[in-house]
Parts: sequence; structure tokens; C-alpha cells
Amino acid sequence: MGLLRNFDLQKLQTECFVETGTQQGLGLDYALQHDFKELHSIEINEEYYNFCTQKYKHVDRAKLWLGSSEEKMHEILSAIKDYKSCFFWLDAHLPDDPGSQLGDTYARSNDDIEFPLEKELRLIKQSRDTAHDIILMDDLRIYLDGPFQYPGSSWPHHTEYPNFFPHKDGIKFVEDLYQDTHNIQKIYDHEGYLLLTPKD
Repeated sequence: MGLLRNFDLQKLQTECFVETGTQQGLGLDYALQHDFKELHSIEINEEYYNFCTQKYKHVDRAKLWLGSSEEKMHEILSAIKDYKSCFFWLDAHLPDDPGSQLGDTYARSNDDIEFPLEKELRLIKQSRDTAHDIILMDDLRIYLDGPFQYPGSSWPHHTEYPNFFPHKDGIKFVEDLYQDTHNIQKIYDHEGYLLLTPKD
């Protein structure tokens, strides 16, 4: 789980916020301190979803979605279609991590559930004009080696995911989708982040 609070969202000047991976709402708590007109967050774990439904039941700006990011991203993208600029915080990977308390609902062998980032990025790109959107992704160590504060090899379960930590193609899928329209910045703090900002 990344630390969204390490980023100054106010200066990004985007209209809406979309998050994959609500968990206990730490990212949403931080985003709500800023001037987003609408905030959407997807959570696959029903226990976390129910907790946050109660937590934010009086927050009209916050909309929670229960399901996988692939299932719900279509609906969210339709809901935000009138916003010219959105900030996407993509942090939905590894729901079956032993620390997630998800149990046996999803099998570890299903990479589409464990690592949804590529599908998320494709859906976003295919569904809207992303020229003014900003996208921040957590856990870059899943895809690349590098001088991370906490490299992939430091996570005790990384050997259970032979296609990742790192991925053989690195972040090629990100570059193929966004390099023409966005600057791609690698950040090695914590488990690593990838930040996409619009080119001038």
C-alpha cells in the first residue's frame, strides 16, 4: 500500500479523484482534504468496503464501489465523463496479500486479479481523453528492479509471483499507452511509484 499523502495533490489542479484499492480509506482521507469535486474509490474486499461505507456515509463527494477494478472502472469512467481532468491513484494490486485479510475469495494464480494495472490503464485510455489526466501508480517494484527503499526481494512472498518482481517487460505497457501524451517519472521512495503527467 502506497502513501498518497507524500504527494501534494492541491498543486495538481484536477477536478476529480479515482482510486483503486480503498482498504481502510487512508488515501481517501487525504484526498478529501483537497478540492476534488467528486471522489470515487473501488475496493474488492467486502469487509473493507463495508467499513468505509460507514466511515464515509455522510460524505456526499465520496462514492465507494465494491468489486474488482476491471469490473467497476467502466462505470466510474462513465460517471466522470464530463470532467476534463482527473487524478487516478492506482493501488489495487495484490488483494490476496496475507496482510489484506481477503482470505480465499480469489486465487493467487489469477494475475488479472492480483495485478490489474495494465487493464486499468487500457480502460482509462480507451474510455476518455486523458490529455489532462494525472495518473499515479504504486508499487513500481512489481515491474522493475531499482534502488527502492523496499525492493521487491524484501517482500517475503515475492517468489510466489514468478512473472513479477520484476516483470520481464518492465513498464513497456505503460510506455506504449502513454508516452506520446504524458511524461513518465519513476519514483523510488518506499515500494516505488510511477507518475504520469501531461506533456505541455
